[in-house]
Amino acid sequence: MNIEITEATREEQPIIQNLARFYIYDLSEFQQRKCPDDGLFEDEDYGRYWTEPGHFPFLVTCRNELAGFVFVEEGGSSADIDYNIAEFFIVRKFRGKGVARFVARGIFQKFHGNWEVMAIAENTPAIAFWKKTIDESTQGHYTTLSEVHECAMEVMRFSNTRK
Repeated sequence: MNIEITEATREEQPIIQNLARFYIYDLSEFQQRKCPDDGLFEDEDYGRYWTEPGHFPFLVTCRNELAGFVFVEEGGSSADIDYNIAEFFIVRKFRGKGVARFVARGIFQKFHGNWEVMAIAENTPAIAFWKKTIDESTQGHYTTLSEVHECAMEVMRFSNTRK
């Protein structure tokens, strides 16, 4: 399917910020966000992914077309977490075609350690995707729990440390 996951350059930050509008639009269903008066959904400035240590931005393309982005961060909600998926977005056109699963597995292979993936508790499609993908990636060796952070979250943790 010609899917590429590349570390995003600083010059590509505006592209990710533009894609983030669609990401926030998608999440608005689960976060009860009001549509902005100007009609433009916006997210935070992701500049720290290019300037702060322990932040890793990736751009996803499929068949040479923009397909999404992924942000990985070192650490997590507890001291034993090495990495977490901070943000994960695949353009709707590429959903349900295996692109997201390919990207998630590719990201997990880039970083070895104890992982944490969180999804908004009401976002049942995301939870189903992550549980299936993590289950397949770990042969069922992961934990799931519900926690409250900024909102109710479903938290999945697993380890892919090298042996």
